[in-house]
Amino acid sequence: MSDFEVVILMAVLAIPAIGLIWLVRRMRAPFRKRRDELAVARYRERLAAPDFAAMEAHFGVELPAELKAFYRQPLLEKSATLRLESGEWDIDSFEAIDGESPREAWPGCESYVAIANDGCGNRYLFDPKQPGRGVFFHDHEIGEFPVVDSLRGFLMAIEASEGWRE
Repeated sequence: MSDFEVVILMAVLAIPAIGLIWLVRRMRAPFRKRRDELAVARYRERLAAPDFAAMEAHFGVELPAELKAFYRQPLLEKSATLRLESGEWDIDSFEAIDGESPREAWPGCESYVAIANDGCGNRYLFDPKQPGRGVFFHDHEIGEFPVVDSLRGFLMAIEASEGWRE
């Protein structure tokens, strides 16, 4: 078989395969879009209706009153950039507080409450059993970094950030 015949044979086999892959992806797209829409709707529901009792039952302690007060305000589509002594910290969105939250924790972070994230899979966490420890940033690739010494300080920094009330 000549080189030209090999190229023709490869084209004859590749073109239908590419077409089949395109067709399958095209057929699955509406289902993927629907699944994504359902996930967004579920996130919005969870964020709008925090279940403090489920989290308290999971951790065996009462969550701080300032956290409960913070989560009673509308948090959907809110973001913040915190400028603190420890650096500049970006918050892309807030985490839901409910019974599902502990199951979504990164390995090694199951004993912490996730408050917010940076949009890249990294979360702002605090230990509900040791509220004096403060809030830290958990980068899932590098590790933990202290953000601020108290949960109250973290929440106050969010509310004081530029554009928070807009």
